[in-house]
Amino acid sequence: MPTTTSGLFSVDVLVGNKLLNELECPDGAPAADAYVETMFNAPVTYKQMTIDRDPYGEEFESYWPVTPYTLQVKNNASYDVRALVYIDGMKAAGYTVRSRRSTVIQGYQSVFGDCYSKITEFLFCLPRATSSSENFNNEEYGTIKVNFHRQSDETPTRYGDGADTLKTLNIDKKSASIKGIGTISGSGKTIQDRFKPNTARRIKVLEKVDSLLVRYETNYRLRLLGIIANKNYVVDENDSDVEIVKVVDKKTRKRSVCIMSDNEDEHASKKAMTQEIENLKARLSKYEETDQ
Repeated sequence: MPTTTSGLFSVDVLVGNKLLNELECPDGAPAADAYVETMFNAPVTYKQMTIDRDPYGEEFESYWPVTPYTLQVKNNASYDVRALVYIDGMKAAGYTVRSRRSTVIQGYQSVFGDCYSKITEFLFCLPRATSSSENFNNEEYGTIKVNFHRQSDETPTRYGDGADTLKTLNIDKKSASIKGIGTISGSGKTIQDRFKPNTARRIKVLEKVDSLLVRYETNYRLRLLGIIANKNYVVDENDSDVEIVKVVDKKTRKRSVCIMSDNEDEHASKKAMTQEIENLKARLSKYEETDQ
């Protein structure tokens, strides 16, 4: 699990209650305490409907695969901390993590740091098909950052609503291609509706004691960054199930080839089945010729 330099705090990324494998950050890749691979074929993946606009301003529905994820934050310190989560550089959630305990953070808080506010899923998403909803100038895409602060509990006071702070990053395919972005995070289904207790214990956030940064990328981007080694493939270029993508390294001008396949085992199984059918057809043809 990704652990802070002090060794007191850690963060795991979970999909379907299963930990994503932690990948080390090699030299030359954007700095991070760890990398994880996003996936869009997990058992919990579903299609989310969004309203997009074409270049002429006409709105239309589009459906994109999204994968919910959660964060497991552990505190091994002898004191309680306030864990403040920032996703793609934007405020996401804030929770108290008690000493020697862990907390699972399930999604975005509509009011940052308010556990009584509306909570919606964290989602791994793909860049949008059409134009971005805002000018894209965010270099913290693909990051999950958790800052750990000391805290003090204040006297319970009457609860009052805070202003909604939830904001996620939208980016179109063209901008994503220019920036080298394969995936971003978005907001999904509602996990908790807002409710109002009569009183609430206010938390005072004190100095930051540590932080941790996890980057998430698609399998394709992880290969390009050298975080996942490219495998040696023997493939038929005419196979419709395989997409061969040629990539040019802008620095060395060297050309490499990446074989893109969503499910290698499935493709291998299909090819084996197809070959078996062809063999059966050939045998049947021989029998028919013999009968004649």
